Amino acid sequence: MQLNMRNLTGVIVASENDPVGPALTTGARAWARRFSPSLADVVFVLMLVRLLQLGATQFFNDPGTGWHLRVGEDLLHTRALPTTDTFSWTRAGEPWIATQYLGEVALAAAYALGGYPLIALMCALVLAGLFRWVYRANIEAGAWPVWAIVATMLGAAAASGQFLARPLLMTLISVPLSFVVASAYASGKCGRGRLAGLALLSLIWAQTHPGVLGGIVTVGLVGAGALIEAVTIRDPAARRETARRAAHVLATAALMSLATLATPHGFAWPASILELMRLQVLPRLVDEWQPTDWTAPDGLAAAGLLLLTFAGYALRRERPKAWIVLVAGFWFFQAVQSGRHVSIFGLVLAVQAGAVLLDVKAAPGFFSRVAAKIPLFSVPIRDRERRMQCDGVAPIAAVSIIALWAASPEGRWTGLSHAGPPQDKYSFALIEHLRRDPPPQPIFNDINFGGHLIHHAPHLRVYVDDRFELYRDEFIESYERMMTQPREYAETAFKQGGVRSVIVGASTPLATFLEGRSGWRRTYADPAACVFVRE
Repeated sequence: MQLNMRNLTGVIVASENDPVGPALTTGARAWARRFSPSLADVVFVLMLVRLLQLGATQFFNDPGTGWHLRVGEDLLHTRALPTTDTFSWTRAGEPWIATQYLGEVALAAAYALGGYPLIALMCALVLAGLFRWVYRANIEAGAWPVWAIVATMLGAAAASGQFLARPLLMTLISVPLSFVVASAYASGKCGRGRLAGLALLSLIWAQTHPGVLGGIVTVGLVGAGALIEAVTIRDPAARRETARRAAHVLATAALMSLATLATPHGFAWPASILELMRLQVLPRLVDEWQPTDWTAPDGLAAAGLLLLTFAGYALRRERPKAWIVLVAGFWFFQAVQSGRHVSIFGLVLAVQAGAVLLDVKAAPGFFSRVAAKIPLFSVPIRDRERRMQCDGVAPIAAVSIIALWAASPEGRWTGLSHAGPPQDKYSFALIEHLRRDPPPQPIFNDINFGGHLIHHAPHLRVYVDDRFELYRDEFIESYERMMTQPREYAETAFKQGGVRSVIVGASTPLATFLEGRSGWRRTYADPAACVFVRE
């Protein structure tokens, strides 16, 4: 599960000085380089340990985790993709497709083998591998180790809001990867084969997460930026070569677009995504769809990366390539509109921010004096990092962690014993009550409990969950009025729909309204949820 993306980011600079000693044979030196630890492995291990500490519950702090798992389980059981909704009673039989089915199958398979702890371990390994690659991408582009580490840590902080057990992880990996590969080709640093790999990647990506659309735009903007660069080049041969590479990048973006039609859903896939993008209720109801809070930790980290990038180009007295401006500008605009995109914006900056600052040691005055005293600005350390293949240590560390998890009782040695949805938001005591004493149906439920109920209480058909493209604006707005203004709307809607049970958050206005109200009886309550049944 360790991500090995070194070969997609460029060529490591060769050197006659070998970091493991001249006495070794060529073969021995190759093995030593492969299995000698580097700072990349330190980044991987530290990230993995931290993610295992924090991610056990954070990975599942999302209302959609449950229905993603249920879709994957149904696919593994039936071997058939859904075409209509089977989870709710309000939308039963209406057209609905699983646009993220490949990621959902992966989650369900991990859950079947090891429950929530194995999913948390899998997500931690993937993310630790991602940020190891971010560090290596900076190093191979020429960054000093200190700046590569700073860029990597800021990138991790910027993306932390999307550290969730969702197919979205595919997009967190693939958008910055697409940017790096397309940029390397436009710059003449890699061949056509690596660029063609993006078209193949998009075939898998389109089956896993709709974020492939962001990858297509990113690659297309790199191609457009390369055309702009070609116009500014005076040498005719260089201009023709840059324009040719720009055309290849644009052609790759077109091939990636065709991959979205190569899913089993055909044209229903883009139609479903467009339906979601047209919704008006998302920015009002869902935190991650609201404009970015630049004072929050992830927003501050992304802003810090942007400032470092500006500072780097200013110190180098160099203008950025046109494609960097276009891609960074696009994702900055998306982040301003929606907080869910600040993670991609941060990662796009992180994979090149360290390299932008590579000449800062040569800057005059204060900067050079300070840099000379920092060990990680050491030329031997920088050159050793650039020469190291260092592909072996991180996989060994990953295997060791997996073995430790498998051998430990209930995952206690790795901190995974408490992996699962946070109990202060998603109550398993509620699930036990619903299994032991099923409430009369149909039910009305809090949208935050929808996915949790779909997965853990499959005998109940939910009223609503966070598949917004299925329920659409009018229905969600009606639900919102029932939750926030129950006296005016809830009772009438319950009678019209024949609702016999209500499952909502304990502190919601609807719960307060139903408490002690004639005709309703509370049958269950805990700090997270309560259940009311019509008498």
